[in-house]
Amino acid sequence: ERMLSAVSQQVQCIQEALREHCNPNYDKTSAPITCELLNKQVKVSPDMAIFITMNPGYAGRSNLPDNLKKLFRSLAMTKPDRQLIAQVMLYSQGFRTAEVLANKI
Repeated sequence: ERMLSAVSQQVQCIQEALREHCNPNYDKTSAPITCELLNKQVKVSPDMAIFITMNPGYAGRSNLPDNLKKLFRSLAMTKPDRQLIAQVMLYSQGFRTAEVLANKI
């Protein structure tokens, strides 16, 4: 967990540098965006982004520390209902027996 907490501090440093660049008073033509990581000045691209993925089914996973969780937006993904999607697509194309046809696809 200490490792993830250290990562959290580095992510926060990068996000703060990007946020400063988005400030309307910041002169975007002067110097590149930089932040200090591991005692080195690192250039940060204004087009970059950081994402974290978690697999809840993985037995060896660690819980994210709260200070890392708060830096990201949560998003849950579920398995799509393929039968319902096929049914809606068939209905939208004018098939009257879309429920029966969707079961066969």
